[in-house]
Amino acid sequence: TWISVMGVLVLLVILVGLGSAMWHSHAREKRTTDTLARAEALLAENKPMEALALLRRALPQESDALMEKKAALEIQAHLDMRNVPRLLHLYDRHPHLFLPHEEATLFVCRALLQTGNKEPFQILRNSWKGRETDSGAWLALDVDAFLVEGKRDAALAMLSEKRPDNDAETVRLIRLGLLNAPEHLEEAWGYLEEASLLAPYNSDIRLFRGQILEQLGKPAAARVEYVAAHLAEPDNPRIRDQLAEFYRRRGNPNLALATWDAGLTPTAPGYLWLKAMFWSRMVKPLNRDWAKATDPEERLTPLLVWLSHLPNTSLWDEETFYQVPDRSLLLSTRQELFWMRVVDHLSKKQENQ
Repeated sequence: TWISVMGVLVLLVILVGLGSAMWHSHAREKRTTDTLARAEALLAENKPMEALALLRRALPQESDALMEKKAALEIQAHLDMRNVPRLLHLYDRHPHLFLPHEEATLFVCRALLQTGNKEPFQILRNSWKGRETDSGAWLALDVDAFLVEGKRDAALAMLSEKRPDNDAETVRLIRLGLLNAPEHLEEAWGYLEEASLLAPYNSDIRLFRGQILEQLGKPAAARVEYVAAHLAEPDNPRIRDQLAEFYRRRGNPNLALATWDAGLTPTAPGYLWLKAMFWSRMVKPLNRDWAKATDPEERLTPLLVWLSHLPNTSLWDEETFYQVPDRSLLLSTRQELFWMRVVDHLSKKQENQ
């Protein structure tokens, strides 16, 4: 009968619809799985930027397992890029994914410590008690946690016992040197000499020795140590910045600018880009199209974008700067912005401003 025929047709329509939905769902999951596999391969090739570009296109809404896989790959990518703000963001959303990831946990712990998030820091730190493999890094973190709380005696007590493995013992001696400087430079130097016997190519030892020699008024010897630290870790932006700042303090801004410029990669931290942009305007323009630069993904990114689009003939634009997020905080914390405004006012003969 026609009623039976209609019933069969309705059933067929429903079944076709369900089948189509299931097919589309399976196809989406297959595309996501393939995308995650390609991103993982890029990370294995040390290409975190390209991996992140792929991960942004992966939308594993149907599968919790794929969502966690994507988050785990994002953690690795941002760890490779040393993008601590993004690691903190991922930790807030997926704290359990950091439980098996020691290196990422160390970065997040230090960030929580530096930002005063004591309780989250302690929870995360305790989750790794008894599971540590990088004993030197954990020792440095625990000592610094005491120092942040003003417990210098507790930090010294933790450092009083010699460590059985060379990495932790090197960290112990470096931290003892730091705690004895600048009041007792000779004693601090002794700790560093002892540490250098264990780790002659350790960049932190060379960097700290350079700082001590600079304080002692021995710039030539200090430069040797700063350069040696940089050569030991040429891809470390923190040490590159220390070398550039040494050149700046010694009255050689051109060499400082060249040092910052040589480290500008898509994964370089924002402060390195900001310093290069600032001194490029103050000393001599670098042969770069800042507007086409691949800015790092972090808190300073909106400021870098604003600065890259500022005309070469201008040092400040109050109207466009007003659109930069966190502008008040940036003005109070970044000396580059302070001096750009000062020089801009002076160039316009607005001394009273």
